Amino acid sequence: MIRIIRTVLIAGVLGLGVLVTAAWTVPPLIDWSWARAPIADALTRATGHPVRLDGPIAIRLLPALALEAERLAIGPLGTIDRVDAALAIWPLLSGRIAIDRLVVEGPRLALAIDAAGRPSWAPHPDRTAAPAPVPPDAPDRDRAVGVPELTLGDVRLDGGQVRFADARTGQTISVEDLQLTAALPAADPALTVRGAATVNGGAVALALTAPAPARLV
Repeated sequence: MIRIIRTVLIAGVLGLGVLVTAAWTVPPLIDWSWARAPIADALTRATGHPVRLDGPIAIRLLPALALEAERLAIGPLGTIDRVDAALAIWPLLSGRIAIDRLVVEGPRLALAIDAAGRPSWAPHPDRTAAPAPVPPDAPDRDRAVGVPELTLGDVRLDGGQVRFADARTGQTISVEDLQLTAALPAADPALTVRGAATVNGGAVALALTAPAPARLV
């Protein structure tokens, strides 16, 4: 009996090892182009603007859920050269969100407010995902809206460019060489943002500390 149990345990460990090895090594060998449209559709619903992924994409399952995409276009708002994002898996099981990495390279955005006061970045109501309805007899816990605990690892924006124009006042703002970093370690209750840019020809530095999102609720 002991021999059978030992054999089953060894077989289980070996099987798990094979699965983990496959999840680690196989994804880089897969052609993920088939996922371009579903990912673009999900981003369109999330942002309320049509999103296009014109460049190559890559997905990894371990050690974190990771997505790398190049040449993104976001409706009339602009383009992004490259996005590299990674979401830790295990914290999700306890309702926490841990972003190991979020690197945005070369965003070039054109933002505007028209004469009627409508901002160009406002989501289009036909493209945003509607929240799931809550049944009238649902318990209170299903009606509560909470913000999950969030931690940030390597979060960076490199080489950003922003153009802003307000048709109501004629004001224009030009931002070049925008660099931003954000940090929110698990042990730190505060979100820290650091940045620098050239705004309308002048150098500007940014340093911001704010409470973590979950502490604002």
